[in-house]
Amino acid sequence: MPVGRMRLHGWILGLLTGCAEPGSSSSEDTDPALSTEETLPIEPGEYRLALTDGREFVVHLPETFDSSISTPILFVFHGANQGARYAWNTFKIQEATDERGWILIFGEGSNGGYDPVGPKSGRTWNVEYCCGQASRMGVDDLAYFDAILEVVGRDYSVDRTRVYATGFSNGAMLTHRLAAERSEELAAVAPIAGCAGGWLDGEFWAPAPPSLPVPLVEVHGRSDGTVPFEGDEHFESVAQTMAFWSTANQCQGDPVVLATGEPHVVVSTMTDCAGGAEVWQVAVEGGTHKYNLLEEFGANTPEQVAQFLERFTRE
Repeated sequence: MPVGRMRLHGWILGLLTGCAEPGSSSSEDTDPALSTEETLPIEPGEYRLALTDGREFVVHLPETFDSSISTPILFVFHGANQGARYAWNTFKIQEATDERGWILIFGEGSNGGYDPVGPKSGRTWNVEYCCGQASRMGVDDLAYFDAILEVVGRDYSVDRTRVYATGFSNGAMLTHRLAAERSEELAAVAPIAGCAGGWLDGEFWAPAPPSLPVPLVEVHGRSDGTVPFEGDEHFESVAQTMAFWSTANQCQGDPVVLATGEPHVVVSTMTDCAGGAEVWQVAVEGGTHKYNLLEEFGANTPEQVAQFLERFTRE
């Protein structure tokens, strides 16, 4: 399963040295979507595509893209009330993946609103306990993931041993759910500011354990007021999420805390896990609710995410 067993200091080095921050550009949300019933575009660039059921996503092909060469793919899932364009402009993950020649897929959640005190327009993902109408209406975001993977694999040579996912907030929750329920597809995941389980109308929900181990890094701010680090009446704590994954991945021993040279960033790792999987927790002291949590400490979150993910393959 793993490409390399140990390159732990790559993460630490990134925290110490940082990286140049990538620029951003994007297709507008109002751009007309191309039908996936037609052959997908193969020229480098960004394309808004529509599945046969009307749901859309954005694909980014790097300058080095060749549809005949087996290429890794990274799914990116926005937070509640956001969208693919927001993720493109804000997460700024393109430079890290372009350097590696990866295909990027920016998902689009379902419209329907997410507001605890009233209706509000926005896109959300269904993780059962959150968020908004996507969960209350039972939107099948697992089937959405499956459909995108199928149609992209139809026209591109996707390296199915190197399918990755990252997401923020509600998108991180979906990343956790996909890792558990689509473990046979995902080589590794990097949820940011999310959790694996939570409560809806007083009922707790968490995914069933994955059928295969899944390497995972969760980056979370200790001052996150939306998905609190210590949990609340809606969301389980980061400790509970990490316990879920350490158990699911059959990790042995206690977490090892790595010195990063930055007292505000604490990296805890469990590397003695089944199938070469690893479970990492990156706790950012003073970090709030955002994807790019590491930037103020001289590191580039997307680059750190890519460094973690690229170490693993799914056999």
